[in-house]
Amino acid sequence: MNPDFWHRAHEVVRDILLPLMPSFAGALVSLQFVGKGLSMVHKVSSVCVGVTCAVYVAPVLIQWCGIDQKELHASLQFLIGLFALAIGREIFRELENGLIQKIRARLLGGTER
Repeated sequence: MNPDFWHRAHEVVRDILLPLMPSFAGALVSLQFVGKGLSMVHKVSSVCVGVTCAVYVAPVLIQWCGIDQKELHASLQFLIGLFALAIGREIFRELENGLIQKIRARLLGGTER
């Protein structure tokens, strides 16, 4: 095998996959609490949602708060991956319970059904 191939593979793991590990771990831990009774497809998609939230939200919070330590970056990614599933589940539960109708009635007036 070409040594350049292994060097590039190592760079991909170091630069792309390792930064995802804290958010992936947080999503997996959250799945242990939130994911009971879900099918395998729902579990995989939930983990993907948790990782995606951490990948996009963590850098914004890191820059906004001015955090410089790499260890805190990983901790923040873990926490966002952990809580993204629980927050998402509650949002969908409220949407199923008529949240949009309640907001529309409050903003536009009228009675709640």
